[in-house]
Amino acid sequence: MALRQFEEMTFGSRGIRLSYVTLVSILSACGRAGVVLRGMQIFESMRLNYAIEPEWGVLLGAFRMHGKTKMGKITAEKLFELDDEYFGNHVV
Repeated sequence: MALRQFEEMTFGSRGIRLSYVTLVSILSACGRAGVVLRGMQIFESMRLNYAIEPEWGVLLGAFRMHGKTKMGKITAEKLFELDDEYFGNHVV
């Protein structure tokens, strides 16, 4: 339901400007629904399409929830490269 609404907002003719909170909510919905690849596409589009700096920690929770350990490990490694001092990255 949330993903369908997102698709309508972004691909429809409504011209809605999405916020960081909206995008993180959609990423969370993707994680819970198990559509991790779609979540990654949306995550990557945050910077390109919406000029919003994404936080990779959002994806880590989805990977853990759905047992996608390989993708989670790759994401975690990128996180640590970007900011190895932020303790939140190590908790997830």
